Amino acid sequence: MLDRAPYLVEPYLDALAATGQFDRLVSTARERSATAHATWLLATNARPFSALAMQRLARGGGREPEAVAGGALALFLAGRPDLAALACDRDRPEARLLPGVGVTPFPGPDELWQMEHEPERCPAMTALATSGLAALLGHVHQVVPGADPDHVDVALLAEREKDLRSSLAGATVCLVGELAQRRELIAALQAQGAQLVDGPFARTDYYIAGADADPTTLARLRSLGVRELPAHGPWS
Repeated sequence: MLDRAPYLVEPYLDALAATGQFDRLVSTARERSATAHATWLLATNARPFSALAMQRLARGGGREPEAVAGGALALFLAGRPDLAALACDRDRPEARLLPGVGVTPFPGPDELWQMEHEPERCPAMTALATSGLAALLGHVHQVVPGADPDHVDVALLAEREKDLRSSLAGATVCLVGELAQRRELIAALQAQGAQLVDGPFARTDYYIAGADADPTTLARLRSLGVRELPAHGPWS
């Protein structure tokens, strides 16, 4: 059914969350590349560690509004309000690219239109753009009895703390695929102290993926525990 009607993926994930089937939600979101929406659902249903694990898989380093909002909320629920506040400050979502507009800060023209005309479609985006963490907390709710439990992994907190508190000094970064303004990006990364590497090596810290990045290479990097950075960040 979902193969023939991809527009039903998010409503299906909503239904799984409403019935407490979080393990199935996670597997479906991974199969259907709906990781940002799943991050938000897991966080608002008080499954913070599952949300943090899902955010790692989200596109663009987890910079879609629902991934950013869900990740920050998950940090608060996991007992790290300090990291949650830091995530709201540093993990700014990327605005959607529109033809003829180019790169704009979040919220961009598309997000502003949605918040004015269809605010119910993405409460995570509205909360991030208006009141931040305080607004996000208002979206947490109770789950049905017998719901699938969270899968606690405290290493996820250490990983997020490293990402949020440390600079790129000494980190190794792999660029995959064609990237706009590649020379400028490399110069900016090197100015931050990062070291560029040529392939998916086991000790690589981060990767940045272009639109045409080879899926096999990306899968190899993720299997090695390499984390994704967005192409547009504080270093670009």
